[in-house]
Amino acid sequence: MFSAPAPAGRERRPRQVRLAEVVAAAGAITALIAGTALFDEFGPGALLAAVGGLAVLVAASLVARRLRRTVRYRIDRPYSTAWLAGKVAALLAGLAGAVAIASAVDAPSLPRTVIVLVVVGALGAVVNTHAARWTLFQVDATGLKLGRAAVPWPAVARLDLARAAPGAVELGVQLVPGQVVSGSPVPGTVLTDLPVCTVVPAAAVHADRVRWAVGEFGDPAIPVVVREQAGDAPPPRGELPPAAPFPAAPFPAAPPVAELPPPTPGRRRGWVIGGALALAAVLVAGVVTAVVLSGDDEPGKAGAAEAERGPRYSAANVEEPCDLIDVYVLKRWSTVPEIVTEPSRDTHPDYDSLRCGAHSDSEFLVGRVTNLYMVVAVAEDAGAARDFHAEQEERGLWVASGDVRERGTVAGLGESAEFEQAISAYGDHTRTDYVLRLRDDNLAFFLKFGSDADQSDGTGVTVSALADAARTQARGAMEKLRTRPEKNGKQDRDTENAAVPKAVHEAVTLPSTADLMDRIRTADPCELHDREVASTFGRVAVEPHQALGLAECRLMAVGADGSRIGFGIRLNEYLTEEERADLVSAEFDGQEVFHGEPDPAANGCTYNVPYGNTGFGAEVSVRRYVPGAEDQAPWPDACEVAGEYTAHVAPGLTELPARSAPAPEPTLVGKDPCVADEVAATLPGWRLGPVGRYQSAQCRFTMTQGDESYAFDVHFDRDAEQTGDEPANVGGLTGVWFNRYEGQCGLSLVFLPETSPDAWDAQNIGASIQYTGGYGTTSTLDLCELARKTATMLIERAS
Repeated sequence: MFSAPAPAGRERRPRQVRLAEVVAAAGAITALIAGTALFDEFGPGALLAAVGGLAVLVAASLVARRLRRTVRYRIDRPYSTAWLAGKVAALLAGLAGAVAIASAVDAPSLPRTVIVLVVVGALGAVVNTHAARWTLFQVDATGLKLGRAAVPWPAVARLDLARAAPGAVELGVQLVPGQVVSGSPVPGTVLTDLPVCTVVPAAAVHADRVRWAVGEFGDPAIPVVVREQAGDAPPPRGELPPAAPFPAAPFPAAPPVAELPPPTPGRRRGWVIGGALALAAVLVAGVVTAVVLSGDDEPGKAGAAEAERGPRYSAANVEEPCDLIDVYVLKRWSTVPEIVTEPSRDTHPDYDSLRCGAHSDSEFLVGRVTNLYMVVAVAEDAGAARDFHAEQEERGLWVASGDVRERGTVAGLGESAEFEQAISAYGDHTRTDYVLRLRDDNLAFFLKFGSDADQSDGTGVTVSALADAARTQARGAMEKLRTRPEKNGKQDRDTENAAVPKAVHEAVTLPSTADLMDRIRTADPCELHDREVASTFGRVAVEPHQALGLAECRLMAVGADGSRIGFGIRLNEYLTEEERADLVSAEFDGQEVFHGEPDPAANGCTYNVPYGNTGFGAEVSVRRYVPGAEDQAPWPDACEVAGEYTAHVAPGLTELPARSAPAPEPTLVGKDPCVADEVAATLPGWRLGPVGRYQSAQCRFTMTQGDESYAFDVHFDRDAEQTGDEPANVGGLTGVWFNRYEGQCGLSLVFLPETSPDAWDAQNIGASIQYTGGYGTTSTLDLCELARKTATMLIERAS
């Protein structure tokens, strides 16, 4: 259970709370005085004072909120925080409206001191009135508060709890004979024998927490009784009631926390209040600053101009037009692998034009020849982009030529996107065309693929292959041209979600995915945990890396009763449109997150934090393990705890900061296993297909020549040492061969052995190759020899 503080500590805590509140009030008054000074004359001194006052207000408020948890235990009405934030926002808006009206009618201005006193007094009145009306139950050093009735400790003989209406619990106080209460006591509806009662939500109260609060702030000898039936006779005052929570929970069990008060439901409420106050103050200060700097006497116009969003795309950072797309995708469909590019760029009064032509370096039509042509217009505004798009369509340049033609729309690409495709045959030749036209905000994008084949080097390119490539190229170009506008410090969510890949195969080949995987490799998932939050559930330690991936880390908090709660972070998770469709969307401080439907019978819960619109994200999981029970013992509070923990770690997950120190060598941590270019260099005349970055330590790619095609899968991982009947030895590392039969071959090598038997923390190098040629064709390469060479390249990467 919880240890009681020394008497000196009890006396010191209220003084610390009052000191923090005084400092917060001083910061608020400073910010208000400086803010009003900005109306008279803008200056760096006043601006610095205003910002400093806001910083002191927020910091001191958070400190006071943390200290209050050590001097009281309180349960509020549902959505109390939201209502308080709304009241404060309404008050500030009303005061701002009053100032605007007074200015419009040329009313005489009040002294600045009076304005500050009015604002401070109004805020204090709102907060105090709200606390008085919305507090359902409170325990502190003065006694108990049940609704609007205050009961001092000398008047408390016993505190009872009983189930009331569905989802509610009634708390009541038995008074010491001859004692009276102040305020407006309300008799019980279930605890009818008690004169002072209150009803609270069942999810917000725990019997163990109430007992702890009574013993901490009042008299440990006061009984706290959980009645199974309203009419049950309570035990006498001298007898300690049983410690088990009320059966059939409305009181879910909570793990005890040594030396600290247990975490209360709604632990984020203080953060929400502080954040709402700070946001409102910053917005007011921003409007004041904008008005003063612009010299505009009409704040409404200034606010509208400030809110106007600029163009979504810009060509300012594009040096080479052909860099917007991957022109070397043509290698896959061309007999001659050398690719020739023809870039050009023009500047017009209302748009910049970027053009790129690319084709295989073949003088004659022999084998397969594939080309592309791209035109991009980045205009000053959406209207100019629409005009350019319409002009290009009127000229009839972006059409597919052929006998079998089809056209339609493409979903998920900008505001509008259309395709046109055609196939034609003449003699032994086959011609395939695919055209993509799209428009989004101030961007107009056109791309055309054309492929000719004479059957001497395989069949022609399929329309579906060209379509997939065109859409991938368009998303990549949009990503590179995007200006990343910000709104209230966060990226514009509509822009971010506009290009979320639909499926994994689209996400892994995006040009931006390679950069994302680099960032994941340089981050340390263990440093992204919040140990302070995890420690509220018990003693915290990093769990051994038993079968955990290289981008994964788990903390384990062990409570005094032996219960264990695991907090896991995994930086490699797919979050495409297909994955998101099966999840529930939520939002923490402007950051969108996803989670599954809560399952009261589960022992844990998982949240996913997306990396913008990349199709990837981080996974945050929480699991509880109860001594003497099965691993899957139900934990109804799992998703509440997981959500609160995710809210704390989400900023670090989206930022992905570099690890504080390099991982000790030798290690595979932070290493990139993607040796696609090295493999391609050993196979001249073969075409390297798209490289898929499936994980930060795994990639897949294909090598093709004529009808032959081979799929490569290379990876680094942390797992058990792989075993098998066919030992392998490559580059001084030992391991095993697997899948050594026609059409497949792979091997796994131990780079670092397990630290102990069954530790499952070995670092392994893996390479596997599968023949994927057409029906009726056979492999001409030795797959196992190719796997050996690939593994050698991986060893060089690791070292």
